[in-house]
Amino acid sequence: MIFVGNDIVDLHSESVGNKHEDLRFMRRVFTAGERKKIELHANPEKALWMHWAAKEAAYKVICKMQKPRPVFSHAQFVVDLDPAINKGLFSNVVHATVRFRAVIIEIQFETGPDFIHAIAYCPFGEGLNAFAIHPGTRVTSSADLSLWDDNKWLESHFTENELLSCVRSESALVRYFSKKAVADYLKVAESRVQIIRPQIPDNFQPPYLLIDDRRTEMDLSLSHHERFVAWAFSVRRQGGSD
Repeated sequence: MIFVGNDIVDLHSESVGNKHEDLRFMRRVFTAGERKKIELHANPEKALWMHWAAKEAAYKVICKMQKPRPVFSHAQFVVDLDPAINKGLFSNVVHATVRFRAVIIEIQFETGPDFIHAIAYCPFGEGLNAFAIHPGTRVTSSADLSLWDDNKWLESHFTENELLSCVRSESALVRYFSKKAVADYLKVAESRVQIIRPQIPDNFQPPYLLIDDRRTEMDLSLSHHERFVAWAFSVRRQGGSD
């Protein structure tokens, strides 16, 4: 099995601009070494948000590996944007690693002029040879966001258990589009796919997939920020070992 985490950053968000000049923020979130690399980067703002997204995505993986989940302190998740590893799960290059204590999480990025999408994973057991990761992103439209007010749409696409986790339009939309992506990959009806987020012991538990009401060895991660929703799921490669 592959545990996966992801994080999306909308680079056009007002909250993103010039954060590399905010010394208090930089010292709280990044180590001295990370701050130096960001400062010397050709595009400090992009480098900052690549580091940020890598940390956020890696934390989601750690939460699936360690119980109880650790308190999230960004500076404890140390990013290396120039790792020696050269094999990845959905492209030929691992773009970064994140070290948390003794655990190394691998990171790959999807990037565009207006977004950064970090996908984190920690393979174990069969790992890279048996599994692949499929990421996706989407820019939400005003028409998409208006679906949140359509009770018939919500009830037709989500079960009661799923709706417990749909606390706002973006959380509903990222589930809708990721369920569609999973169903398309598996070639099954979307109604057979559920994304459940446990409410116990609190409502911050990682989501998981159900296919025909049963857990599978697939893993899933969801993220949204401003205009973007994003997801990543791991699945056994066709022809992989059983």
